[in-house]
Amino acid sequence: MSRWRLTLLLTIGAVASAMMLRYTAGEAQQRQGALQQEIAEVEQQVDSIEADALATMPSLVPGSPQRLPLLGKILFFDKALSVDRNKACAFCHMP
Repeated sequence: MSRWRLTLLLTIGAVASAMMLRYTAGEAQQRQGALQQEIAEVEQQVDSIEADALATMPSLVPGSPQRLPLLGKILFFDKALSVDRNKACAFCHMP
């Protein structure tokens, strides 16, 4: 194989590799953006469920059997119980 052909093949290979890496990086950024959006949606759902449970608790009669499951829901969706105070149990363990 001549030196010219070898140079041409190596150049084509380098350009193709660079294009593939650029495409892969762009795809990774898209996936990362989609993942961040999904995480934000889950956090919003967790916060909403906890807020609804907290709002419902005062309306129940003390000693009512409906208070116990509601208390469990409040604990399950409470971020303050985590080590870093930033993730509720429900974030990883969606019911």
